[in-house]
Amino acid sequence: MVRILVPTDFSHDSQKAIDFAVNFFKDKSPSKIHLLNTYMVQKSDGNNIIDMNDRIKEMAMKGLERAKDYSEQLTKTETIDVETHLKIGSLKNVIYQMIKEQGIDLVVMGRDAGKHINEVSKHLKDKSAECPIVIVSA
Repeated sequence: MVRILVPTDFSHDSQKAIDFAVNFFKDKSPSKIHLLNTYMVQKSDGNNIIDMNDRIKEMAMKGLERAKDYSEQLTKTETIDVETHLKIGSLKNVIYQMIKEQGIDLVVMGRDAGKHINEVSKHLKDKSAECPIVIVSA
């Protein structure tokens, strides 16, 4: 099984990365697309920050559900499974964690997420995590 990680911020570029992952692997052996959204927790003693964190999490969960629905509409085959992940932390750390925990074979990122490519690729190299990264242009 091929395991593809697609970090998403729900932008047009992220949607293009999903398109690429689905279209490239739809006729291949069974595949699993892991849609990932990350966010950072805001720390404060006030209740307003806690409410804001809850809203961020709720919005991200809704965005991931829309991205999953979109992905599943594209697949139209049973060779691709789609799973969503909402994680707290920096993109580079969470991508590394996902590669290790889920056995990710390929990371596909939209051009906007690609602005983090140097940071992500350096972090993966420093951690000796060998995993190709594809940047999809919109």
